[in-house]
Amino acid sequence: MNEKYVVSDGPPSDSKISHGRQRRCLGVGGARLLLALLAPGLSLSGCVAETGSQEDRVADVDRNQEALAAREARDQLKALLQKVSGSSQILTGQHSMLWDAPWGSWFPTVRDEHVLGVAGDLPALFSSDFGDFAGAHVQHRARVADMALAYAKAGSIIQLSYHMCQPDAANGCGFDTMHGFSSGNRYPGWKLDELLRPGSDLNVEHLKRLDEVAGYLKKLRDAGVPVLWRPYHEMNGDWFWWCRQPRYKELWRQMHDRFVNYHKLDNLLWVFSANSWGTNWGEPPDAYYPGHDVVDVVGVDVYVEYGHAYDQRTYDHLRKLAGGKPLAITENGQMPDWQSIRHTQPGWAYFSTWWGFESAPSNPNYRYDLAYKAAGALTLADIDLETGSPVLGEGESTPPPPSSPDYPACASTSSDPDGDGWGWENNKSCRVTAESGSPATVGGYPVCASKSS
Repeated sequence: MNEKYVVSDGPPSDSKISHGRQRRCLGVGGARLLLALLAPGLSLSGCVAETGSQEDRVADVDRNQEALAAREARDQLKALLQKVSGSSQILTGQHSMLWDAPWGSWFPTVRDEHVLGVAGDLPALFSSDFGDFAGAHVQHRARVADMALAYAKAGSIIQLSYHMCQPDAANGCGFDTMHGFSSGNRYPGWKLDELLRPGSDLNVEHLKRLDEVAGYLKKLRDAGVPVLWRPYHEMNGDWFWWCRQPRYKELWRQMHDRFVNYHKLDNLLWVFSANSWGTNWGEPPDAYYPGHDVVDVVGVDVYVEYGHAYDQRTYDHLRKLAGGKPLAITENGQMPDWQSIRHTQPGWAYFSTWWGFESAPSNPNYRYDLAYKAAGALTLADIDLETGSPVLGEGESTPPPPSSPDYPACASTSSDPDGDGWGWENNKSCRVTAESGSPATVGGYPVCASKSS
């Protein structure tokens, strides 16, 4: 599809991102042909039918045009992710919460303003969440959709998650309640059985909460905004109520059926998002993978701060599980060193730094050089949803030398306190190489090579 997004003036809640189509009555033949292509088996009398108001008939055609626009936008985003994945390029991303932007001023959030100030560019991907908060914040969930609309208007890719409370706890129960489980205290299996049993009290309450969030996602669908939808994440861990549940696949498919078949949310790409596994951090996610037919992207949450790593083992395992689907770093604390892993782990399509970590000690300024300024890193200015392609090329075939004008050799190994091979000297990233000298010490502590260290 070649039309650019067309966005009307007015507040985000009223925006229509329509792909440039004019809404008009197509006539009997045109309307029937359109509906035959869009929804086989759906009958429509046409614009000059003898029954029903003209407004209703035009609305029917409008709804189907919107459905087509949503599917085309979704497929366009899917093509973009597939193109980036495997190309040694990566889409940069940042997570913000609903309180990170003043009311009515949705773009950019304070999180992205920090990124812009340090990296000089805005991320390509905006991520947010309908949950992960309690009490009064629940009534403001609609703000998440408004923020997403504003970011989509600016050209961003949208990822949304839902830290969802268990149906036997209050809606908006808070992170501690939904997160208060462990290997010795898992959410009872009989409650999940009841949740999945049609007509039970837990089933009715759970579907009610799904329907609430579906309403916000419909707002994005009707505006032609595709969404990377990331539910029930970190299922291979021990902390959420949905973690390591034997019927997890059914839980996923229940939501998929409700959203896609009941609510007709054709704008979603479904993101299966595991936790990085290892000692005390879960197990491989294979037993919980719900199937290629209900998953579009396979991702992992990586927090180096908690002992995780951007390791080759995890990447290779997920690549095999994904079976050719795009891979993603769906949450991260410390940002990835893209310059170092882009050729050994080229399948990552995007990363998304969790809120608060963009300014954490684990992400000093030089980390932004490694993640945002590395070759192949794509920011908001680098993507073109019109063509489903990044502006940049297919990525370099060979990594740059350890020392180059862009990344000089560090004068001292003391500039690399975390030992990852990258340092920060004279307000610029540097590479620790054989040229880097051993630091002098004072009282057992190494002397910094530069005040900027």
